Amino acid sequence: MIYKDFIEKIILAINNKKLTLKKVSEYAGIDISYLSKILSGKRNPPNDEIIITKIAKILELDANELLFLSGKIPQKYQKYFSKKYFLEKFYKITQEKYSKTKKNNSTNIVCSDKKEILDELL
Repeated sequence: MIYKDFIEKIILAINNKKLTLKKVSEYAGIDISYLSKILSGKRNPPNDEIIITKIAKILELDANELLFLSGKIPQKYQKYFSKKYFLEKFYKITQEKYSKTKKNNSTNIVCSDKKEILDELL
């Protein structure tokens, strides 16, 4: 499942907040069946940044993190990702933060701290 972390974060927050899918979907302005399909992995996360931001707000999650987990670059960061020097710095920092480990003759990438990378870039 490609959006596993996105889905798990939302499900965990819904359960922790003791909210219903109906309440979250109404607040976000989406159909409950659409939200249910997203959380079951049958549909991709919404393309609309506003909807994801609303979901993050009601669940008290970091909107930027939720957007990145949905495969989107938050609009306020898009200008950075279009700059060559930023991408080069991003690549360098991620290479420093990630360590390669051998396991079953394959290389797995393990991040020491995912949230530090963007903070360090900006």
